[in-house]
Amino acid sequence: MGRLVTVVFALAVAGCATTGKGGPAPVASLPMCMPCPNPCYPIPACDGRVAAPAPAPAPAPAQAPAPAPTAPSPAAAATFSPAPGNYPAPQSVTLSSATPGAVIHCTTDGTEPTAASPVCAGPVPVHASTTIRAIALAPGLPASEASAGTYAIAPPPPSAPPARVVVTKEKLELRDKVFFDTGKSTIKAESFPLLDEVAQVMKDHPEVRHVIIEGHTDNLGKAAANLKLSQGRAAAVRTYLVGKGVAADRLAAKGFGAARPVADNKTAKGREENRRVEFVVVH
Repeated sequence: MGRLVTVVFALAVAGCATTGKGGPAPVASLPMCMPCPNPCYPIPACDGRVAAPAPAPAPAPAQAPAPAPTAPSPAAAATFSPAPGNYPAPQSVTLSSATPGAVIHCTTDGTEPTAASPVCAGPVPVHASTTIRAIALAPGLPASEASAGTYAIAPPPPSAPPARVVVTKEKLELRDKVFFDTGKSTIKAESFPLLDEVAQVMKDHPEVRHVIIEGHTDNLGKAAANLKLSQGRAAAVRTYLVGKGVAADRLAAKGFGAARPVADNKTAKGREENRRVEFVVVH
């Protein structure tokens, strides 16, 4: 048996040695086993190397575990229109959610909203300072985060009263009267704000260079006394305006007594209208 193996091995080597042109191509050595109990002998290749045994098949890659299912995202939080803030008048606030089919539940009493809170399907009227709290609920989704919006309703400040002193080409027209103590030239305190407005108007209108303050009375009493009273009242007004910063050379005072009535002295109402102070613009 040993001789037979040697002969086969020699024939294999002789075949590989034929490398000339036109000769048979080299044959890679293959492992051979003789039908005998002896171990297999690898046949060397033509270049002297011994053929390596076939590689073992690579193991199949391990499969990654299936990802765990993710929890659904909650519904989109409720939004407010108009936006929370300060407003001078009552508002109608509309609540909505970006999640289709979401239902808004809200409160306006300061409590936290829940699924049992009222459904805010329409505008929420806000007439005073109010905080609206809301959640959005949609089928199959967790409830949204609670959102809140505070609305401060503050009425606008009262408008300024209409001007009581109006500048015209001929006069400073007074929409109210200057009152004096009966039979005296003392100005009543209730007329100070009106005269303060006169002083401010003259400061604001330097083009009104000269004004004559005219005093007038009704016809009750003696004419001389009325003339003196009207002069004293006109002078008192001038003194007051100068004290409020109006240049003295822009003001003159003149009394006319009962000589220039504007109403009938036969009635109480007419006499009241005749007792007056006027501001005549001098050009």
